[in-house]
Amino acid sequence: FAIKLDSNGTIVKQLQLGSERTDSTSTLSITADKVYIGGTTEGSFVQSKNTDAGADAYLINVSKSAF
Repeated sequence: FAIKLDSNGTIVKQLQLGSERTDSTSTLSITADKVYIGGTTEGSFVQSKNTDAGADAYLINVSKSAF
């Protein structure tokens, strides 16, 4: 999950992603305008046709302006 806090520490916005199985984040990169989160999941992606193939990699790109 990711959260955006205001200067008082109050949650302004939150984003939670995940599958029905084990998800692991192994990479986090923050640039001037984006946040990249990468890792693996043992669950299935919405568009995946093969749901029993073991772990899959994922990379999420979150724009700071959208969040």
